[in-house]
Amino acid sequence: MSYAWAFYSMPMEAFNKVIGGGDEELQKRAIYHITRDLKQLAQEDGDMTTLNGLARTAISKGIRYNNLNEDHASLLDQVILSMLSCEGLEKELKLEPESPDYLNPEIVEELVASSSSKEGLLRYLVAGRRFGVAEPFDCEYCIFEPHEVEELRREVDRVMTASKSWSADNVPKVVRECLQDVLRTTVQKGRALVGRLG
Repeated sequence: MSYAWAFYSMPMEAFNKVIGGGDEELQKRAIYHITRDLKQLAQEDGDMTTLNGLARTAISKGIRYNNLNEDHASLLDQVILSMLSCEGLEKELKLEPESPDYLNPEIVEELVASSSSKEGLLRYLVAGRRFGVAEPFDCEYCIFEPHEVEELRREVDRVMTASKSWSADNVPKVVRECLQDVLRTTVQKGRALVGRLG
């Protein structure tokens, strides 16, 4: 598999209950589930104490990047990716796979280049967006709240309607199947959209 997006839908209520919701039993289970990933991550990117502290803070108080230095912010990115994985908190967050196939960020770059709005939500699908942060960031994940999913769906539809020229003949089909259909389904479910780049 190449470096590409996979999308999942998630009820924001589940996210808010697990992340910063104050349910101590749920928080204990959440920490337990991601400990395995954190141990591997600690060997690669930092010490276990820092990673555990970041995970506990995210789960008990919510995801916040302010007041973190860049090293700790990058570690928090990895903690969140771990939480959003099937080995992490997939069950607790009620994540449902929505992608029939992976979406290459190069196709997203082509959509962004064809868009009349360079400040839209599409730009976050090039490399990611940290939760609660306005600017795109190369963090390999993004979470769109339900109102943003509808906004992103409209933005992609506008680009696809206006643009007639693509780098390859299969680009419209890939966008339809791997992004437009995913967005429509997620909107119909009234859920948030989680993207993982891997």
